[in-house]
Amino acid sequence: MFKLFLALAFAIGMGSASQAQAELRGPAILTVTGDVANYSRGAMDPDYDKLFDYNGVAFSSAATFDYATLATLSQLSYTTDFPQGKGPHVFEGPLLADVLRLAGVTGTTISLRALDGFTLELPLAELLAKDPILALKRDGAFLGLGDFGPSQLVFARGSRADLNDIDDSNWVWSVFYIDVQ
Repeated sequence: MFKLFLALAFAIGMGSASQAQAELRGPAILTVTGDVANYSRGAMDPDYDKLFDYNGVAFSSAATFDYATLATLSQLSYTTDFPQGKGPHVFEGPLLADVLRLAGVTGTTISLRALDGFTLELPLAELLAKDPILALKRDGAFLGLGDFGPSQLVFARGSRADLNDIDDSNWVWSVFYIDVQ
């Protein structure tokens, strides 16, 4: 009876994570760590997770996303200039808030890291109030490595007066890692 209870408890506990995070169908392009409830991978392994190791990133569990999983979320389209004064371009992707909701994050501070090591750290509520998307496409084409990809934080500058003067450094490109504490 005790073994049945343990098996059921394990299945229920794993079920909540697997319901929120489907199995990846392609390579992970985004890893979310910190206060994550819906994890889909275990600890960072310095022998295999070379990019994380190079960037001094360590974690015990994380939520990971591939393009297909991110595409299951509602996709928004922002027509805006980036960098400021150049464009406009049409960016498409899910709201950052939806990605974080799928990961089951809680916390008050968000840190987004780019492939080149650039890191933006802000209060989570302040960033989410600006409704950024995690763009996967620009002008209909997927963002690739060396082309602002695999994802870019994009704001609806131009259509929201409160975002007209947003600093370009907030538009983190080549986002591969997010940590919420």
